[in-house]
Amino acid sequence: MRILHIITDLNTGGAEKLIVDLLPRLRDSKTDVELCVFNGQKTPLYNEISDTGITVHQFGDKPDYYNPFHILKLIKLARGFDIVHTHNTAPQLFGAIASLFCHNKWITTEHTTTSNRRVWWYRPVERWMYHRYNTVICISEAAAESVACISGNKYPNMTVIPNGINTAIYQLALPVDKLSIGRQNNNKRIILMVGRYSYQKDQSTIIKALSLLDENIELWLAGYGETEIMLENLAKDLNIADRVHLLGMRSDVPNLMKAADIVVQSSHIEGSDLPL
Repeated sequence: MRILHIITDLNTGGAEKLIVDLLPRLRDSKTDVELCVFNGQKTPLYNEISDTGITVHQFGDKPDYYNPFHILKLIKLARGFDIVHTHNTAPQLFGAIASLFCHNKWITTEHTTTSNRRVWWYRPVERWMYHRYNTVICISEAAAESVACISGNKYPNMTVIPNGINTAIYQLALPVDKLSIGRQNNNKRIILMVGRYSYQKDQSTIIKALSLLDENIELWLAGYGETEIMLENLAKDLNIADRVHLLGMRSDVPNLMKAADIVVQSSHIEGSDLPL
């Protein structure tokens, strides 16, 4: 059986991390699996999956996710696989269109409970899109409820499969040396959050809370994104910039977690919960 997974890119994110963790395990179970990315920018996650030997097809190296020529490329590529599995908005929509010209099975995974496209005028398109798939996988009951709101009830082709975690990589990880983060001593207590620097996440609340805590406590933020400057400025305004460390994109998250005293996930939106 040949399976093709399709995603927009391999920047930091839950769906992207799931792909990188899942595909090698599928390959090891004797499944012929390949990956297609619309934007093949060489990120740490891209390099990680590429290093496993899994074939990665790319439609370019720029974030032009809604380039209509992607549909033609997708049709040509998808015809060589038994199952095509899409992730994220652009691949979901273009995959639904491409499925009209293919005779294989199409699956999509809904990773979130909210989307910029989920507005009233787009609902007919989205309703049609989901019905084009043989199976719609939702990572949580909340995600399924969010998708169901589009049509007023759950799609008959919908199922819930919570994301799995390979716990062994965290159990076996060795802690990073705290001094490598730039500290002057190893005695600081560490709070860690891993997540994109984005408005969906809520690193700012942790930074504000840190300003009320003992000076022997510092914050590590692993990720990257559009709110990076805002977070840096907030730490400066609160006079705790020396205790807030924006680590950027990291490939050693299990090691960071082993070094941390507390791991916090502060966010406005997660795929496992309906937005507040």
